[in-house]
Amino acid sequence: MNFEIYRNGEKSNAISSWIAQNRNEYKTGTLSEKKLDKLMGINFPFETIPKKNNDNWHQRLEEWKKGERRSTLVQQWRQRSVKKYLEGKLEIDKIAKLKEVGILS
Repeated sequence: MNFEIYRNGEKSNAISSWIAQNRNEYKTGTLSEKKLDKLMGINFPFETIPKKNNDNWHQRLEEWKKGERRSTLVQQWRQRSVKKYLEGKLEIDKIAKLKEVGILS
């Protein structure tokens, strides 16, 4: 049943648990061959791909551009970015973007 729900793209806590259980069984080698074949048939993601903090950086930049400058998260992002810039640790592309929006001159 969870297989069909997952295949249809539905989201729920039960599906999240089912995904975690299948990944764990795969990692420990306890996943049955029949179930493995079935999951491989739908390109089940056995490995997780960690998200990069870079995504949050760009999200905060977009929030800044929209004028959401009073948000604590946006203010913390701005402060961290300026600090990294002053320390010489901020990537060139990010420096350019901060200059475009007037955070850096």
